Amino acid sequence: MKIEDVLKQYGLDADETAVYLAALQLGGSPVQEISNQSGVKRTSVYLVAKSLMNKGILGEYKTRRGLHLVAQPPELLVSQLEEKAKAMASIIPRLKAIAKKEPHKPQVQYFEGKQGYFSVCEDTLQKHASELLWLGDPAEIYAVIGEKYDNDYYIPTRVKRKICLRGLLIKNAWSEKLVANNRPDLLRDIKFLPDDFPFCSTQFIYHNKVAFISSTNELISVLVHSQDLAAMERAKFELLWSKYALLR
Repeated sequence: MKIEDVLKQYGLDADETAVYLAALQLGGSPVQEISNQSGVKRTSVYLVAKSLMNKGILGEYKTRRGLHLVAQPPELLVSQLEEKAKAMASIIPRLKAIAKKEPHKPQVQYFEGKQGYFSVCEDTLQKHASELLWLGDPAEIYAVIGEKYDNDYYIPTRVKRKICLRGLLIKNAWSEKLVANNRPDLLRDIKFLPDDFPFCSTQFIYHNKVAFISSTNELISVLVHSQDLAAMERAKFELLWSKYALLR
């Protein structure tokens, strides 16, 4: 990686990098020489130098020839980062304590249109090594997201992130295809709901969220962030899962 790129990650902009490197190459030097070496205008060098001094990596001293700038040793940059890391680590417990004091407030997100389907699907992939529960009619959601999105992106991403899926699905051509093409490496277990479950919506339950996706006639998606509601919907799912254990 280029020196300039690393210094950018450290927090220096292009002019600060140029002035620091020039001062490092020249040693203690007048502002004009720093300007000539760095390519930064003399009038700008003063402002840039002040910023570098505030960051503790540039110093100054005066001689008969005027103001001289001198770069601090490169090792100082590492020492500063280490000190910042130690300082941050020392306050982590207090930051966590502050976070715990904030009450959990359920949140609701509402989406209209096809993009809402994709937004919900993407959200189900955010927590690695988790479980996703799927209840509903796959024909409805596939009519929007398409099989290519599922096969080429969603399934590979879900498997890579070790997100296991259990589905209680309406029995139709789509769900039968999912069962027929199932493999252990897909981390997927599907059961069919009985014929007396004639709904056409979809529900996803995952970590502390519940997503409701309406039929293609309405194209509405509602995502609820609530630990209590997610626990209740998960319990309902588990009840159905155990009741229809023999229906596959």
